[in-house]
Amino acid sequence: MRRAILLLLVSLAGCGYHSGIRSEMASPDRTIAIPVFENATFEPLLENRVSEGFKETFLRQGWQVVAKPDQAPLTLSGRVIRFDRVPISLNRIGQAQEYRITIGLEYAFLSSKETPPSKQKDHAEASAEYIASSDPITDRVAEDRAIREAGRRLAERVADLRNMTQLSTSPSTVPAGQ
Repeated sequence: MRRAILLLLVSLAGCGYHSGIRSEMASPDRTIAIPVFENATFEPLLENRVSEGFKETFLRQGWQVVAKPDQAPLTLSGRVIRFDRVPISLNRIGQAQEYRITIGLEYAFLSSKETPPSKQKDHAEASAEYIASSDPITDRVAEDRAIREAGRRLAERVADLRNMTQLSTSPSTVPAGQ
């Protein structure tokens, strides 16, 4: 019986199964601190929802994400500067049937190796739509879903820009003798 259990454990350990999040395998130069962003809007708790979306996105892309800037060579700081909820379709009596949520973020990647740290801030925006409901609870759930989707799109846009920047600034390999 012990052999069967031992054999099962060994086979499961070597089966190649892994979770979709690869943060435990990230190299030290792929470690990023993402503290909770600032919120300059009147939408409560928006900074928490957007920050969490960024953490999830960077984890999915193979980064090790930590909360404190002193634990990583790179920090993503951000400030949510825009939150709009705009009706994009109306019914016959002028009531909104569909809304667009737009979230704007001012952000900067700060390297612990830079002295003094760069003050350059970039800006990104993303949006998502949802269908309005006459029931306030259903409407709020749909709005929250759109906020999460806009935050995810925003995070993917910023992460993709960061990955493109890394590729363009990494030294190219030139074969010897050329």
